[in-house]
Amino acid sequence: MYEEDKDSVILRLRVELAQERAKRKELALVERDWSRERARTEHALERALVDERVHGLELEASRVKLERELVRLREEKESWEREKVKERLAMEQLAEKCERAKRREEKVVRSLREEIEEMKEFLEKERDEKRSMESRTRKIEEILRKLESARCENDRLTKRCVSSERRLEQALVENVERRKEAKKNERTLKRAVHLSAELLNRQDHRTWKDKRDAEDNDAEETGIKVEKEEEEEDDDEDALYT
Repeated sequence: MYEEDKDSVILRLRVELAQERAKRKELALVERDWSRERARTEHALERALVDERVHGLELEASRVKLERELVRLREEKESWEREKVKERLAMEQLAEKCERAKRREEKVVRSLREEIEEMKEFLEKERDEKRSMESRTRKIEEILRKLESARCENDRLTKRCVSSERRLEQALVENVERRKEAKKNERTLKRAVHLSAELLNRQDHRTWKDKRDAEDNDAEETGIKVEKEEEEEDDDEDALYT
């Protein structure tokens, strides 16, 4: 019964060990998948930030270009006005140029307004993307917390696995020691039984000799004839026992 209990405990420990190893393998796979997902998300975020910076630089270059264009237009307008004072003959040409300049300026202004609207839309889109990035960042943080929890659980399961292996090894060693002790006791018991049997045989033989000596003494007291007969009977008995 004790050996059966030990075997059932060993079997149960082996099952628990296999289950814990499967859990640890599953946790390792989950951790690897989370690491890959985090790497992909970080790469996408870095690319989005680079695109955003490039677009910002392009907008800054466009703004500088437009400011220079406005300065140039103002300078041209002032030059036209000075030429109109100096030369009356060129007034129509200057007026046409001014008209063209005004139309171009209006076109530039419309273009600037359109770009401003586009910038507003871009800023709104950027805010949405920023909120989306913040949401993704929170998700990534949540994933990292889950990964940390998974690592802690993995460490705990590893410790339990090591402890179970040690208990299993200790139980196996104790079982082997008990079997050796049982075999040793069995050999000792067999030897004791054998010695007891030999001792009983010797005691029976000694009792028989004592009885024979007593009968010999009685025969001497009753007479020589009886003694001879008893001796003959004893000889016959000795021959039979021999």
